[in-house]
Formats: sequence, C-alpha cells, structure tokens
Amino acid sequence: MENATPFSEMDDYEKAMVIHQSMNNAHSFAHEIQAEEHHKQIKHN
Repeated sequence: MENATPFSEMDDYEKAMVIHQSMNNAHSFAHEIQAEEHHKQIKHN
C-alpha cells in the first residue's frame, strides 16, 4: 500500500480500486499460504 490515506477517508472509487487490488493479491497470497501449510504437514508426518 503506497498511499497512506485511511480506508475510511477514501471515496467509493478508491475503495473499489483497493478492494480489486487486494482480491488479486489475496488470490496468489492465499495460494502461497496453502502451499506453506502443505509443506508443514508433510514435514510433520
């Protein structure tokens, strides 16, 4: 997040942009988390 504008002070367009970006980032982020958890389980057993 480059801009320091608090989420509550953004207008609807900015919120939409941030949410859209977060969703794109979250998609790959969630995948990394799943992979990490998977590796932990493998080592655990």
